[in-house]
Amino acid sequence: GYGDFNTYNLSASINGGVNNRIGYNFSASKQETDGYLRNNYQDTKSINGHLTFYLPREASLSLGFKYCNIDYGFPVVNDPARADYDPDYPIFRADADQLRHLNWPQYAANNPHWEKHTSYIDAIFQIPMGPGIGKVHYFETAGRRWTSLYTKMGTFDKDHFVDDRTKGFIIEYRDVNLSDSHSLTMGMEYQELGWPDQNPIIYQVQSAYAQDVIRLGDRWTVTPGVRYYKVDMDTYYSQFGAGWPISGKKQDDSGLYPSLKVDFQASLQTALYAAVSRSYRLPCP
Repeated sequence: GYGDFNTYNLSASINGGVNNRIGYNFSASKQETDGYLRNNYQDTKSINGHLTFYLPREASLSLGFKYCNIDYGFPVVNDPARADYDPDYPIFRADADQLRHLNWPQYAANNPHWEKHTSYIDAIFQIPMGPGIGKVHYFETAGRRWTSLYTKMGTFDKDHFVDDRTKGFIIEYRDVNLSDSHSLTMGMEYQELGWPDQNPIIYQVQSAYAQDVIRLGDRWTVTPGVRYYKVDMDTYYSQFGAGWPISGKKQDDSGLYPSLKVDFQASLQTALYAAVSRSYRLPCP
């Protein structure tokens, strides 16, 4: 597809199977835009792959991977009073809102931007167990980011590097049919979020959850659920006083987070629902 500001996207995929024992899906895509403001471009490339092995006893093992490369340009000053003004882009002065949480200006020289490479892998094993299905899911995400920009002091900082990693697993017993009107899912999850080179476990997340899908006749479905979170945080002191903090600060958080969803099948073509939940937003490493 193609759109305004030299925006376009390309994608291709292939999927199939081998002897009813292996299923596969591979895809690749590229999106690019010049952006509305000068230098506010974005170039994204990604590849995805998925293999599913169908095992005896109706079990399955799925392996997946994804790799994404993003190059994002910071919007730069484009002022008619400056020698480097480019009339092909809107006026964007140094005192304008700089977007993306930066509160100081960026300039066209040196191409201020950030580039991030992210890889994701996971493995999911599922097998029927009694009235439900057992699942074990391992996942890992690793990111590497290089940032080049003008600092608040006006100097150019090139290729400042930081990396992050999240890994964990989920153990789940789902679609447990207790009766014709109840389908129960329960599970537990463990995650580690961190900075591999400095502090590999900044956040340690443990949670357990349960959900019951309750069917009330042919039209109504009620789905109550609850999740318990326990988060251990290896954080740091904020810089409010004199001197620079020299040690970390331990902190933990925990609590129950309920949810409720109500569905109504008004007709064959129309379904209505209402949902309310209390959620926990996991931090970034």
